[in-house]
Amino acid sequence: MNINTISCMSFGKITLQPGISIKNQKTSQKEKINFVQYEAGNEEDLKAIKYKTQAWNAGSNNYPLAKIIYDQLNTSKSTWEEDQPNCYTVYGFENADGDILTLGMTDSKGETKYFGNALDLSLLVVDPQYCYLQENRKYKGLGAMMTAKVLELAKQAGKDKVILSSCNDNFWKSSGLFQKEEPKTPEFNAAHTVPFFSISQNKFDNYINRAYRRQQI
Repeated sequence: MNINTISCMSFGKITLQPGISIKNQKTSQKEKINFVQYEAGNEEDLKAIKYKTQAWNAGSNNYPLAKIIYDQLNTSKSTWEEDQPNCYTVYGFENADGDILTLGMTDSKGETKYFGNALDLSLLVVDPQYCYLQENRKYKGLGAMMTAKVLELAKQAGKDKVILSSCNDNFWKSSGLFQKEEPKTPEFNAAHTVPFFSISQNKFDNYINRAYRRQQI
């Protein structure tokens, strides 16, 4: 079937893993969230993400990043071509009421000419009230959990590493598993001002287990 024909179909988000346990830091009780994948161009998915980007604090660094994810999900549907299928995928964590807690976007092409067989976690956004700098927040480790789910996907896809660009050095260094990776080429350095971090395939499970341990009661 032609990819352009497929792109006209719209089914909406897919629940990839329901009932993931996370710890409510205020009650020390377990709660359940769902790991979902959103569909490019789907009206209901776009509406939910647009509402969330507007509801999140516009003064937060999270807001413009969430808007980028919305714009990509809104435009990528129409830019699919037979020889260049869409390489961006948007994931989220939602609570039982369908509220979005975290968004993540991967790029299957990413900076492959510099990093080889890698999956690019191009954007990661956590609801500002649950960001790791917020004290007394209800949930902790949502960013780490989303990263763990991306690592699981990369492992299933046979990727050698996951890469990302971030100014938040402390967050990625805290696990001791990510390392800075900066190709020493004039072309790369001219195009990128934000540091890149990577985690190799042999460390995926260590990070995944670490993220899940933090949610234990």
